[in-house]
Amino acid sequence: MKKNIIITGASEGIGAEIAKILNNGNDNIFLIDKRELKEIKESKNIFFYLCDVSIKEDFKRIISEIIEKYGEIDAIINNAGEMNLANLEEQKDNLIERMINSNILGVINGTQLVIDSMKRNKKGTIINIASTAGRYAYVNHAVYCGTKHAVRGFTKTMRQELAQYNIRVSIVSPGAVYTDLAKNGETENKYLKPYLEWRDKDRAYVTSKDIANVTKFVLEQPQDVIIWDVVVTSIRQIR
Repeated sequence: MKKNIIITGASEGIGAEIAKILNNGNDNIFLIDKRELKEIKESKNIFFYLCDVSIKEDFKRIISEIIEKYGEIDAIINNAGEMNLANLEEQKDNLIERMINSNILGVINGTQLVIDSMKRNKKGTIINIASTAGRYAYVNHAVYCGTKHAVRGFTKTMRQELAQYNIRVSIVSPGAVYTDLAKNGETENKYLKPYLEWRDKDRAYVTSKDIANVTKFVLEQPQDVIIWDVVVTSIRQIR
């Protein structure tokens, strides 16, 4: 049976790789991002919507359009996020707001907006992409860590609230991933350079494809089986 799967933050990196690995030629895959597509193209079953997921009315309009045209939502992967590193004293207000809006509000919006559809469908899967920064503390990551801790707490609560409706809510927490996430932000070089040196020197990272493979595994379990929380890192990243 054809499924309708939404992926946010899908213009590149993890989101794009998840779309590629889930593209079986049959299921409808809906990509949502505030940036134009970079690593994947639209096709007969891959559709792109330009939207900032933190703006609820815009996000709601897109979800409603998808449901009207293609039917109920089977899964959403809340992957959109931003990372801007700095000592908190030097963290710019606009970057704090952007991380909170994208990393927390975007996940809340994406989850809330599909619940009714999944209830009507009598099943559904919500996967929130978080980070090891939602489990541990890292210097110069105060706001980013705070947002990812919030995602983890939110996910655990939603798992309990929605289980009675046959809706699974899982979390995938990558460690360092070889993407442009940090570079796409506005992190000053004095913070960005040491982070990238740590990440890249000893290949202390996994790839977007690694995270996509794990996400696919979580999604494709039988509907009455849920993987609550999975952490994925390079063997060379010890926390």
